[in-house]
Amino acid sequence: MQCFYFLDIPLMMWFHQHQEATLRTIFKQITTAGESHWYIILGLLLFIIFRKHLPKVASQGALLASSVVVSGIAALLFKTTFGRARPKLFLSDGIYGFNFFEIEHAWNSFPSGHSATAFSVAMALALCYPRWRWLWFAGGALIALSRLILTQHYLSDVIAGSILGAFSTLLLYHHIFKATLHAPTNAKEL
Repeated sequence: MQCFYFLDIPLMMWFHQHQEATLRTIFKQITTAGESHWYIILGLLLFIIFRKHLPKVASQGALLASSVVVSGIAALLFKTTFGRARPKLFLSDGIYGFNFFEIEHAWNSFPSGHSATAFSVAMALALCYPRWRWLWFAGGALIALSRLILTQHYLSDVIAGSILGAFSTLLLYHHIFKATLHAPTNAKEL
């Protein structure tokens, strides 16, 4: 909550005032990695291709796809419920705050959907491949940071989206996928 009162506007204004064309171009590319369709398609393909011969890989794909879908639906529900003004409304008209149950894009800032996707993917990959978890979370953080640098979201939007994405994945993992993903793969492991 402190972000909302003390950090959101100053941080957004700093990024807005210090935008360099090259950096903006780079972060526009990075932010595309937070688009959910890439992960949903990849997860579904892994599930479909490997469901008969490599069930663990199929489950990893299902976790990836379902995590992104669940966090995306949750983010969308929160966005339309809270109706938070995006930074562009503050920059153009000085509007900052909430207008509950607003569906217009300019009022759908909270939480960040790209951040939710990035951290649902990072958490899914960290659960499947824990050895590389620092890399997955660094990638998720970079995507979330891109939303701040491009002044598409406030810090509190990005934090909330990141928590939502990670939490959605953990819920799915513990209630649906844990037994499948960590089941013994051969008789020696029993």
